Amino acid sequence: MSYSLAFFFHFISGTVETLVRLPAGAPYLSNPDDPKAQPIIGVFFLLLLIGATLQVLRLRAAPALVPQSNP
Repeated sequence: MSYSLAFFFHFISGTVETLVRLPAGAPYLSNPDDPKAQPIIGVFFLLLLIGATLQVLRLRAAPALVPQSNP
């Protein structure tokens, strides 16, 4: 779960920074606080929620590992 959140934060900053610089002649975003970035970040947040939910469901469905004692 923590890797997913870290990936999410890096993905937002990387995407916004890219859209501030590209396309070269007329960038899509004027600055990182541009309102056009909100829907993009919202989509990434929804993907994070879906992925985190799937991770939790898969972890709960996995059989628990029981440590074996050595006699």
